[in-house]
Amino acid sequence: MLESLARPERPALAVSRTACITGLATALPEQQTPTDAIWDALGRVRGRRFKGAGLAADTPRTRHLAAPLDWIMRPHSQSERTEAYLEHGRRLAADAAGAAIRQARIDQSRIGQVVCISCTGFVLPSLDAELIPRLGLRPDTARLPIAELGCGGGVSGLARSHDYVRAYPEKASLLVAVELPSLTFQPDDSSVDNLIAALVFGDGAGAAVIESPNGTAGIELARAATWLVPEGAGDLGYELRDGGMKVILSRRLPEIIRSQLGGVVERFLAAEGESLADIDV
Repeated sequence: MLESLARPERPALAVSRTACITGLATALPEQQTPTDAIWDALGRVRGRRFKGAGLAADTPRTRHLAAPLDWIMRPHSQSERTEAYLEHGRRLAADAAGAAIRQARIDQSRIGQVVCISCTGFVLPSLDAELIPRLGLRPDTARLPIAELGCGGGVSGLARSHDYVRAYPEKASLLVAVELPSLTFQPDDSSVDNLIAALVFGDGAGAAVIESPNGTAGIELARAATWLVPEGAGDLGYELRDGGMKVILSRRLPEIIRSQLGGVVERFLAAEGESLADIDV
């Protein structure tokens, strides 16, 4: 009797450990500002002349800025910054996402998840809530906004998309990252951190379509992992203040990376039965 009630065995689904980036695109603000012009603007704000001779040779010569430079150099309330973030972030996110979807040549009904990365603006609902109807995606699309991982947000987003398509191989994940750091600039903050951020960070968006490997060409994602370095928690990030977000860029960062990165990579490769000697690039 028990045997007759037993459910027939279902064929196991072939679940791949890998995922594939089949669409990849970026979107930038139209305004390009030379680094020298930023130096001049900083000098006017500070009431003294700045010289760029001390900059590293690889410092970008131009910067894509969402808002005009004179707007960025004026004090603004957090609500004004948020309005600017929404105005420019919506458009850049949609442009990058639409281009990635077109490159992937995917049926949009297959996109079951949108991962939205951004740490330079905080809105509720997050940008993906507007992005889904704007792109014509399904209303039951899963949403995963990630706001507090900073420079590591994009890589973490790829890992979460990887997890999703492994669990749902018949679906695809859309990853969108939008950062507008120029809108967080504090003209009254004379710290080195604030000045470096103004000269190094630029505004823009990026997007990727991640699918299970199905014979289509793309960039393979084999595995992802994270490693927390607690002693570096206060060396990179933002502090939310009355006038907005104050950037934190510690001079200890290069040393922290040098002391930690090698061991992290070796442990990551060892989990796959590989070593640094097996890596070509």
